[in-house]
Amino acid sequence: MQNIQKDEKGEVLGEFVLEILNRLHNRKKESIKTLQKYGIQETEKIKWHPFEGWMRGFKEISKEIGPTGLYIIGTELSENIEGPVVIDSLKKAFESLDRIYQRKHRNAEFGKFKLLNFDDVKREAEIVSDTSYPCDFERGIIMGLTNKYRLYDARKVWVVHKDFKSCRKNGLDNCKYFIKW
Repeated sequence: MQNIQKDEKGEVLGEFVLEILNRLHNRKKESIKTLQKYGIQETEKIKWHPFEGWMRGFKEISKEIGPTGLYIIGTELSENIEGPVVIDSLKKAFESLDRIYQRKHRNAEFGKFKLLNFDDVKREAEIVSDTSYPCDFERGIIMGLTNKYRLYDARKVWVVHKDFKSCRKNGLDNCKYFIKW
């Protein structure tokens, strides 16, 4: 997992924690116990939790479910994603991704998602992210959004690192994703 943002004031919205926990199915009870070790108690939609504790717990849960599990959770989260504006296109979905992310975190700098390029004719885009979340999870979110909002005739979708060197797993500060549909 990438670096954990350290800021005692930083918080994550319980709604986001619950969205992830609800996708863990048979590992949910075990994951709740893991989060309790890091001070995340009685998760409610409107409650804010310490970000550092959440990320430490999420890191432990991530090791248990692995990269594929993180990717699947990311894709499932995208199915119900709601933006600050009406999302009716893939471009709007990508443009709204950071605002959606920021609404679920507060009181600190948690990194960003930035749409670098969007070409509707070539059907490709680039997004860069420097959050604390694992890139497999983020890649799943981007894949889910692409599947949800792509043109109906786009049969194949790819979401990959721009190149294998542009990844936080290799010690960089961000991951660059190339999306093709």
